[in-house]
Amino acid sequence: GRILIKRWPHAMPQYQVGHLDRVARIRQLLALRFPGIFVAGAGYEGVGLPDCINQGEQAATQILDYLQTHPHSMGTGSSITWCNIYSE
Repeated sequence: GRILIKRWPHAMPQYQVGHLDRVARIRQLLALRFPGIFVAGAGYEGVGLPDCINQGEQAATQILDYLQTHPHSMGTGSSITWCNIYSE
């Protein structure tokens, strides 16, 4: 069998102008209205796999720090829910 390799030079998504400002505002609003909710992933800051891994690690650290400073957040019977929110 043959193997065909195709390169897609424009395959990496590009954020629109103002994207990082919108992400900063999203994070500010979450901190004010929904403390303890943190976002990570290609839709926020960096579409490459290393960027996403770094964001996931940062979010995990933020979650752990939050739970240490807000122990009442994890009351009896509570669970942590992971979700993916997509917006344009």
